[in-house]
Amino acid sequence: MTATKSLRQRREELGLSQETLGEKIGVDGMTVSRWERGESVPQKRFWPKLIEITSLTIAEIIAPPIAPTSSEAAE
Repeated sequence: MTATKSLRQRREELGLSQETLGEKIGVDGMTVSRWERGESVPQKRFWPKLIEITSLTIAEIIAPPIAPTSSEAAE
């Protein structure tokens, strides 16, 4: 795995549900789900709070989701 983390990976490391992360930044859990699946990206107004909570960079926050490797998919 690369040093770059996805929003989903970091959220899970922090023990947050999509709903909980959404509540902390002012969106619903479905919005977080769409971000994690790459269907949309967070609006700029949410970036400061996402950075504060996750310690991710903007590039990591808006990056398309990383497809799991075959070994990760088997887990």
